This record gives sequence, structure tokens and C-alpha cells, in this order.
Amino acid sequence: MENDIWNEISSFLNQLRCENINRESYIYFQELANIQLKKKMEKEKVNKLLDHISYEDREKLKQYGEILEEEAFVSEQRAYCQGYDYFLLGTL
Repeated sequence: MENDIWNEISSFLNQLRCENINRESYIYFQELANIQLKKKMEKEKVNKLLDHISYEDREKLKQYGEILEEEAFVSEQRAYCQGYDYFLLGTL
């Protein structure tokens, strides 16, 4: 039951924080922008390497990459909810 509630809260908070990146409260991290640029450049190199390996190995690597991205997203969601939970409990 508790996880169902947090799932709903997580979904709501994700919509709330992702809808308007131009708002005053939007937090911008230069480090994140740098990493995203670095990731884009490295992805181009990886795509060239993928052309030279078997289809099966390529699919395994793609699946692994998708799992890493999913893990990062869920970890970010958890950290956000924990911060929100701390904020709420700290103000009560």
C-alpha cells in the first residue's frame, strides 16, 4: 500500500517538476550539461564500434545501456522523493 502511494506521488512530482524548465525554481547544473555533452560525443564513437560487432552482442550492449538509463532515472526519482519527504517531515 505504501509503495502504491509513493508511486502516485512520484508520478505527480515528476509531472510537476518536468513541465516547465523555464520556471524560476528550475535548478540548472552545469556539471549535468557537461556530462550530457560528453555522453553525446561518446555515443557517436560507440555507435561506430557497434557497426563492427555481431548483432547479438550489439543487442546485449543496447539492453545493458537501457538498464543503466532506467536505473539512473529511478535513482533520481527516489532521491527527489526522499528530499521531498524530508522537506515535509522537517516542516511538521
